[in-house]
Amino acid sequence: MAPKTKDIAPSPLKRASLSSPKKKAPSFQGPAQLVTFKIGPDLTEFVVHKEFACHYSPVLKAAFESEFIEGQTQTYTLDDTTEGAFRMLVQWLYTQKVTSELRDDSSSKPCDGINDPKQREIAARDTEDLVTLWVLAGKLIMPTLQNEAMDVMMWYYTEFSFIRNSTFAAVYAQTAPDSLLRKAFVELCTHRLETEMIVKRQDSFPKEMLLDMFVAAVAKGNEPDRPIVASDYYVPVPL
Repeated sequence: MAPKTKDIAPSPLKRASLSSPKKKAPSFQGPAQLVTFKIGPDLTEFVVHKEFACHYSPVLKAAFESEFIEGQTQTYTLDDTTEGAFRMLVQWLYTQKVTSELRDDSSSKPCDGINDPKQREIAARDTEDLVTLWVLAGKLIMPTLQNEAMDVMMWYYTEFSFIRNSTFAAVYAQTAPDSLLRKAFVELCTHRLETEMIVKRQDSFPKEMLLDMFVAAVAKGNEPDRPIVASDYYVPVPL
């Protein structure tokens, strides 16, 4: 668990101008065919149209159309993710968008009062769910959803100039060293904070992240800060 320290408030970022290619929507040929997902340690059940799940994830398609237990029961267990992240995944399956209590379809300005503790808590919760969503989408081979999650994480960062320290721990607990998600958070912090400040607040970061930030700072040298956009961290999407 990350130490309890003050949250880091980074500077605003330039919005991403690129977007991932959109896959053609399902034709709804089997509206009565449903599949069940058991999510998280409590195995909370979510029921989704099979056509949508299989259309956007080759992993789910292979599982539900196989002779293995998932194909026989039409049930898929994901006990290593969260209900919040999976709700976002289901939302995206049907709408190709990820929204939240603080972000509507227009993606315009957030609710007033971000300094309100409740709204800061919502922003922190959503960001950590988005981290888990990005990881889950990678496991299910859903790169367009990963890029949507990256877009929304950057939106939160831009609008709220706020990332809770526990988010850094969540990123490093769920990703590999070469992860684009790690790279994104490392570069966000490296471009915002001076080396002296990183050292002063080192208890705010996982040890691996401190090393990555040091390497990134050395590589950056005296180069001027560049705008950071979500598309810098997109995963490739097959055409």
